[in-house]
Amino acid sequence: MARIVIPGVARLKEWVGKEVAVTDWLAVSQERIDAFAGATGDHQWIHVDRERAAKESPYGTTVAHGFLTLALLPHLLGQAVEIQGARLGINYGLNRVRFTGPVPAGSRVRARFRLAAVEDIDRGVQATWNVTVEREGEAKPVLVAEWITRRYCSPGCGSTACARASARSRRARAPASATACSSSTRRWSACRCVRRATKTAASRCGACTGSNSPTTAGTGAQAAS
Repeated sequence: MARIVIPGVARLKEWVGKEVAVTDWLAVSQERIDAFAGATGDHQWIHVDRERAAKESPYGTTVAHGFLTLALLPHLLGQAVEIQGARLGINYGLNRVRFTGPVPAGSRVRARFRLAAVEDIDRGVQATWNVTVEREGEAKPVLVAEWITRRYCSPGCGSTACARASARSRRARAPASATACSSSTRRWSACRCVRRATKTAASRCGACTGSNSPTTAGTGAQAAS
């Protein structure tokens, strides 16, 4: 199936309310199940003991861990959707998840991703996905989830969140004299000491004169000593 390309993190919002992708089928082999058991320490016989599962399991064979199916979501989404301009992505959590059917070893599964919501966060976006994982040959899904991910922007991606973050960063790097002015007046952006950012200018700035002025305070401290 063709990969969906979203040209920029900010453009993700255009997909809200739509099914973004249906993935290709992925085989869940016994080797994959065994590797997951080794990584998590969950070696329950219904997952790893083929002989016992064939005799005692209600499924007649070994089955994948539910959390293995859940852990496939980032891989499946990444195979089906490319979000350009994203520097990195993280799993933020799950509002809801249900394991609604077994995944026997050797089955093939695929996922449907519907984008429920997108919110701006600092330097990126938070996306809520409604996900359904299907097993080949079965009408009933094996997993349904409401999954939250975050994508953080590369510099210059153009998103509103990144523009706001850049503005905050510029304010944080403002000269010390600008901070002094802001404590004495809300009109500090028009203050000469902000524009020129020199101690000399600060001493001449009418908005900064008075008890809150760094220059005045310093002179008073010297006189008191």
